[in-house]
Amino acid sequence: MRNLYIITACIILTACQVTPQALIAETPTGYVEAAYVLYTQTNDNQAETVPLARVILKGLNSHCPQLIYTSASGDHSIAMSTRRNPDPINFPVTVCEALYPYGQSVKIAGTSTFLPIVR
Repeated sequence: MRNLYIITACIILTACQVTPQALIAETPTGYVEAAYVLYTQTNDNQAETVPLARVILKGLNSHCPQLIYTSASGDHSIAMSTRRNPDPINFPVTVCEALYPYGQSVKIAGTSTFLPIVR
C-alpha cells in the first residue's frame, strides 16, 4: 500500500512540473476559433457587394479548410485562402477566407460547423 502512495505522489509531482506553455504547445493547430460571413466590396472597381466567409483557426500557418455545400448539380467545395496576419506574436491565429455562394448553407470541412444561408 505504501508503494501505491509513493507512485501516486510521483505522478502528482511530475504533473505539477508541466508549465502552461508546454500545454499550449501541445494544443493541435487548425482548431476553429470562429467562423462568420460578412459583406465586402470586390476589388475590380465594380463596387459590387459580395458575401465573404472567414474562418479563424488556432495556431500560425494552419492549413485552411475547404467549404462544402450541396446543390442540385451535386457536391461542391470552395478552397479558402490565407489572409496575412499583421501581428502573429500577439495573435497566433490563421485567418482563412473565400467568396461565399448565395442561397447555400456551407459546412467547414472536417468540422460540424455550418455557416448560414446568404440571400
